[in-house]
Amino acid sequence: PLLGEFVNKEFYETPSAGREKFTSPLGADKFSHHLPLVENKAAVWIDVPNDSGVGSENRNSNKSRFRSAEVLCATKLLEKWMKSDSEKKLTFGVISFYSAQCEEILKELKDAGITEFNKKNGLYEICDEFKDTAQNEKGETKERLRIGTVDAFQGMEFDAVILCAVRSASEGRIKNAEKAVNPDEILKKQQGLFGFLMSKNRLCVSMSRQKKILAVTGDKNLFTSDVAKEAVPELAHFYDLCKNNKEYGLILKSEDLK
Repeated sequence: PLLGEFVNKEFYETPSAGREKFTSPLGADKFSHHLPLVENKAAVWIDVPNDSGVGSENRNSNKSRFRSAEVLCATKLLEKWMKSDSEKKLTFGVISFYSAQCEEILKELKDAGITEFNKKNGLYEICDEFKDTAQNEKGETKERLRIGTVDAFQGMEFDAVILCAVRSASEGRIKNAEKAVNPDEILKKQQGLFGFLMSKNRLCVSMSRQKKILAVTGDKNLFTSDVAKEAVPELAHFYDLCKNNKEYGLILKSEDLK
């Protein structure tokens, strides 16, 4: 219900959405889990800082963005979760706004034995062992893991979701954007920092696919800045939720995942 209330407040009760509203009728106890590092937490932020450029963004040959530091965090967390003996029936989603980030995560998961390289199509794919959940009492299985861009998750739902923000910036770029005063300049600076994340509809999809837990990997300094509070307030507010809700929120550092 904490996550349901968050999505409702940030995306549906707004004037632009016509002040629609929905409620989460089930109690928090229905969404308990025992995932390593985050047991029974619902809102988690993993801070992946931009330290002297080490955590900076990159682009592949198709100009799609990826961030290696977040790739490592997402894969480490996912490996801990998926190899946990207590949660074999849970489903997992890893979402990014950038196809390059998804490709890098699929590639990195090979070392964990979760993906494998298909020589026929030249792609990294999820291994059979991790494609479906363990059978439930009715003998049914579900898709256990999906890694993809926001569009691949439209209408989908997973127990646990990792959202890779990807965008990162130096302190200098952030301060430079905050100095902008002309409306056109402000918008240009915001788009330069956040790109696709400023698409409200797609951001809503990316932050509402989870049932039990949403974990965001991202550059705290960027997403708690004044420019973020204007351009992508939903992500800034999610960080605040993770920090301030003592029962169900949690802030982790990238080194906590080692």
